[in-house]
Amino acid sequence: METPALNPSVDLRRLPLWKDTLAKMEPITFGSRWRTEWLEEQLCARRDQPEFCFGIDHLNRAIRPRGFVLTCRGEGGVAYRTLHADEIPEYLATKEERAKAHLRNAETVAAGVLMNPEANLTTLEREAIEHKQRNLALKLALLQRHEDPVIDPALRTAELRNA
Repeated sequence: METPALNPSVDLRRLPLWKDTLAKMEPITFGSRWRTEWLEEQLCARRDQPEFCFGIDHLNRAIRPRGFVLTCRGEGGVAYRTLHADEIPEYLATKEERAKAHLRNAETVAAGVLMNPEANLTTLEREAIEHKQRNLALKLALLQRHEDPVIDPALRTAELRNA
């Protein structure tokens, strides 16, 4: 059996595809923009496929340490862009609220399972859940304690937009 010859007219791609896509997106700046169709082509997946979403997630994980966030918000589905630096405070406030909601939900589930007689928890399982519930409540209390409405980034962003 013969090995098929490589066709030099076909571009060879580095795997994983998101890394190759990231290299083609450089240089990335605040407000950079890429058409969704181009990203679909680069990631070899349509926007409604999980592979596309995973690719976008990997791209975001790679650029976050540099202060960039890739989003399709405000683009009507035709493009993805990096947030402008002045949009980051609002993004951070949203992420903080989501984190609090996740902590509240997890603490509620822990409390519910501890009170539910159908759970049939062993002593060890009950102690583990109680410990986790205390940790969740403490983390949530610490997050809420550090809120300062005067310095709240969402308020500051709103003030800047109205100025």
